[in-house]
Amino acid sequence: EVERGDAGSRNLADLIVADDEATRSFCLNVMENLHSPWSQFNQDTFVWHNFLADRGNNGVYVDVGAYHPVDISNTAFFDLCLGWRGLCIEMHSATRPLFEKQRTCTFVNECVSDSEFVTTMDQGVDELAVHPYSASVLQRGKEEQMQIAKDMKGQAGPRSNSLSDPELLVPVRCRSLSAILREHGLR
Repeated sequence: EVERGDAGSRNLADLIVADDEATRSFCLNVMENLHSPWSQFNQDTFVWHNFLADRGNNGVYVDVGAYHPVDISNTAFFDLCLGWRGLCIEMHSATRPLFEKQRTCTFVNECVSDSEFVTTMDQGVDELAVHPYSASVLQRGKEEQMQIAKDMKGQAGPRSNSLSDPELLVPVRCRSLSAILREHGLR
């Protein structure tokens, strides 16, 4: 149960907004066991349980560097289980269709910076897939991890020859987080 201030105690299942029974059951299991399949180290359920459970279904999240709608996501739980509204800010425009299909957040294809400018994003780079400390690499076998680390020398980098392919170089606007929040009516 969760203390709900003036509403008294509520059953965790009452907080889940998912319509289908399988997702409801999945969300309840995440809430009860505090083990999230989405975030890398259970940041979502830790923060929810220790600081935000009293908000119930009335929350807003901002995910800067959202990467993917569910893989290594610290906000999928708040969106899919609790129905919070939010912004998912990601430079890599290729993930927009995934967010539109799997999440309810507003996808913002920009980068966050302390100044406003336009940069180029190499859409052929999948940094988390090649970085040896990312969860996607850690899920691979030890030999494959070693080969990736050797090939990439521990650095994120391009797949194939994407840096030389102008079609994969996409301009991306960078702005302050406060400007992005203001534009979307958040403070």
